[in-house]
Amino acid sequence: MAQRHFVFIDATRESLARSFAENPIFQTWLHSYDNIQEALEFINGINLPYSIDIYVARDNILDEVLPSGTNGPIRTLLRTFCDLRTILHVTIFCPNLNTDLVQQARSIITDPRMLKDAISIMNLHSNICKEGIQYWGEEITRCIRTNEIHLISNLQRNIDELMEYSNRITNDRRKMIDTMEEAHSNKLGEESS
Repeated sequence: MAQRHFVFIDATRESLARSFAENPIFQTWLHSYDNIQEALEFINGINLPYSIDIYVARDNILDEVLPSGTNGPIRTLLRTFCDLRTILHVTIFCPNLNTDLVQQARSIITDPRMLKDAISIMNLHSNICKEGIQYWGEEITRCIRTNEIHLISNLQRNIDELMEYSNRITNDRRKMIDTMEEAHSNKLGEESS
């Protein structure tokens, strides 16, 4: 059915992979791994014309994933992605976003178009929701074009669930920011008196 796969890789100590893997909203389209070798096995099993969009933790991009020859270069995860023809985009997420991360990644990859984005963990869930909404929207368009109308209601339900989840994230974030702003205002008021 789909021409794209989405893979989430986070093999860090505070891995978010399980939260995505156990959430039914993501289970139908996002392949989530907390083990790099398992993720690579899945990725290696995908052939063209399928393509893969990957979300990977910053702390994993330099992990050595393939044994290098005695004099060969270290095969990092990011470099391995460059060698696989099915990888379309890589998005790197990290706790604190900075330009050094993007520069470091661009110095490793052979095709600068492969690096789609670098995002903070704070925006990770909403970005993945947007990706899923776009994906399911493309699938609805494909179903209309191929006259598979019977699939559209399930696909639309997937979009609705992702939008609802995204709205909850946005509302929780808004409450957190409001609390931070109120605390900051109170602190400024105390300092001026």
